[in-house]
Amino acid sequence: MSRKNCRRHENKLLWVVVVAVSSIIVVLVLLAVFVVWIVLRPTKPQFTLQDATIFNLNVTAPNVISIVLQITVVARNPNSKIGIYYDGMDTSANYRSQQITYVTQIPPVYQGHKCFNVWSP
Repeated sequence: MSRKNCRRHENKLLWVVVVAVSSIIVVLVLLAVFVVWIVLRPTKPQFTLQDATIFNLNVTAPNVISIVLQITVVARNPNSKIGIYYDGMDTSANYRSQQITYVTQIPPVYQGHKCFNVWSP
């Protein structure tokens, strides 16, 4: 066998090893993600609008609306093993693509598992 054929086989063998190792790593990562998902069973938090009160509705021109509005939102975390950290939220009300309230910030908060949070911006 010539030296050229030997190198070709070495390159082919190296390629097979690289593909095999890469495939094994991908399968192990996917298996780990699947096991974590099975153990934790993550679900989305649930939000409910509990109350909405309009204090001041002002229509100064045909296309200009301003309003003072207070809403109460309840956030429920249905996960039994996962807590949620809200990094902070900006809230505002829009009507037909026009912002009708000022932006109100809700501060960062941690919500434990199986907990409720009530926000009234």
